[in-house]
Amino acid sequence: MASLFVGLSNCFAQSAKVVVFEGDAYNYEGTNGDCYEVSWLDGYEHDPIPVSKARLETFSAEKGQGWCYVNPRVNVRQKPSIKARVMFKTSSDGENMADYAYPCFGKTKNWYKIKLPNGRFGYVRQDLARWQASGFTGPRRKPHNLSSVSY
Repeated sequence: MASLFVGLSNCFAQSAKVVVFEGDAYNYEGTNGDCYEVSWLDGYEHDPIPVSKARLETFSAEKGQGWCYVNPRVNVRQKPSIKARVMFKTSSDGENMADYAYPCFGKTKNWYKIKLPNGRFGYVRQDLARWQASGFTGPRRKPHNLSSVSY
């Protein structure tokens, strides 16, 4: 798979409105009467969510919310610097975008802090990833198949 986001990340939003409902965050599309219209990143449609049962928030990479979709074969570093030790390399055998999703835990300058499948944290350059407020394919999706990651 070719690089997905190289050189484009400055075009992507770093914050977005989401609807939080039953522990999951959905992309906010608008309000229709007493319901929120929501969607997932991949266009998966969700039934409207009653305003009375959810809350509208603004998620941001800086606050450590959302997901980072990282290009394949990207070095994940111990600190936010190209001189820092490489501690992980993202998989190159994913079948779809969801295979490249990592929980976002913050943003420092041009680096995202992500949580790795082994529970450790690392940093990826902003130009090699795309931040999104909500998940890719539905509620409580597990971001990785641990057998497919490279160290």
